[in-house]
Amino acid sequence: EMVMEEASGSLDWKGAIREALRERNATQRGFFAELIDTQQRTLAASLVYRERVSNLERELVPLRRNKQFTEGDAAASLQASLADSRKKNVEAQMELVNLARQIREFSEREQRQLKDVTLLKSKLEEMQKENERWRATVAEKEQTLSSVEDQFKASREELAQCDHRIKSLVAENQHLLDRVLDKSVVDAQQINLANEALKSNTIRSSASNSPSISRSRSPVPLPKASTGPYVCRAELKEIHRADVTCAEFNRQGTLFATGSTDRTVRLWSIESRQSMFQISGALDSVTHVCFSPDSSMIAGASADRTCRLWSTDQGRLRHSLSGHVARVQAATFSWDGQYVMTGSHDKSLKIWDLVKGYCVKTVFCFSPCNAVCTVGSEGLVASGHIDNRIRLWDPKTGDCVDEIPESHTQQTLWLSAGGTDKSLILSVAKDGTLSLLDIRKGQSLFSLRHQRFIPSPFCKPTLSSDAAIIAAPSSDGRVYIWHTAAGPEGSPLILPQVHQDSLHACAFSPNSRMLLATSADKG
Repeated sequence: EMVMEEASGSLDWKGAIREALRERNATQRGFFAELIDTQQRTLAASLVYRERVSNLERELVPLRRNKQFTEGDAAASLQASLADSRKKNVEAQMELVNLARQIREFSEREQRQLKDVTLLKSKLEEMQKENERWRATVAEKEQTLSSVEDQFKASREELAQCDHRIKSLVAENQHLLDRVLDKSVVDAQQINLANEALKSNTIRSSASNSPSISRSRSPVPLPKASTGPYVCRAELKEIHRADVTCAEFNRQGTLFATGSTDRTVRLWSIESRQSMFQISGALDSVTHVCFSPDSSMIAGASADRTCRLWSTDQGRLRHSLSGHVARVQAATFSWDGQYVMTGSHDKSLKIWDLVKGYCVKTVFCFSPCNAVCTVGSEGLVASGHIDNRIRLWDPKTGDCVDEIPESHTQQTLWLSAGGTDKSLILSVAKDGTLSLLDIRKGQSLFSLRHQRFIPSPFCKPTLSSDAAIIAAPSSDGRVYIWHTAAGPEGSPLILPQVHQDSLHACAFSPNSRMLLATSADKG
């Protein structure tokens, strides 16, 4: 339409030019006619003057013969008449010369105007040809547009069919998932009934086939920790593009890793405090990171229902452990590094054989799982759940070895193991209660609480390797430090506020001399 409007506009402009040329030609023709008429009148007057001169000369002859006038008077009269006639003849000739010059100028102007008209005609022809080309182009574009519209209609119909198929597949998958979850709930209820009926026999039989847990009734001596001072040695700002949800040191104390809701994992060198590289691949937030015992791999649990393992030397993907039907909250390696255990909100734990590269055991744990960690010299797996319970599992058989039912009054958010044999577990609940648990006793040693300590949804407190210090990140941007030797009566040491936003995770280095805290301010 724009092309047609431009073409019609160009035609109107050309018509106006032609009309102006016609008017100018009519004006010039009238002017030339007037000049020619004037020239003819001048020529006629010149002829009249010449005829009068001739008549006067003829009249002079008889006068001379009759001598009616004196010779002097006749000569003077004749000369005066001749002079007057000559003067008028000169004036007529000058007027003729001027008229001829004007005619020549008008002729030259007319020639120039004719050239302009010729040039305009050639431009008009070119514009007409261009207009024809535009018309052909418009016709071609209209034909192309018609075919594209037909293709678009066909593609839209195919898209509608695909949407319908996708919706039907989603509904079918949801139906199958509901059936699987209902079946797992039924199985879990049956197992719970069996456990309630034969709890002591079940635990005793499981313990006979699983690594034994020695129940010590003597009080557990807790080491005393140095009282400080705690100084911020380095601040890494905007290391991710979103909240930094987790952090972990390797066992050798040379590396640490961070995970974020921006779907990336970063590996850092402790010596240089510089990022070695960034690892991408997760399709949703990274919820937890942990190192293998030999630090050759790093595991990243994600809300995209997958746990991925990358090499720490080049950041290449080694394994993609997919099989959960809900977000994977945590992962942990076995002591020998041959297995990875993952906990998910789909109420299951999965045990993955890294040599075979697939899941060798799925354990339904009766409640969505928020945290897992490897504990004890036997390599048991502790899991924290939304039903406020903490359970111990044998990763080889998948049996529940023990259960601590009254560790919290609200859901367990995170677990951290410590102590020389990793027999102590630090747990945090949604209400901000911290509990120190002894798996050898199967009970809580004591609980800690502070009115200003408010855990974030990603809260991951940490227990030092010697179980002497507890560090908990709070939503007020501060780290709260408790010394376990002081027991439940001890007051926390509140570190100076460095971050301006909520803290999510804390991690101790293996020698407990370095504490790492991550925040929602991307650092």
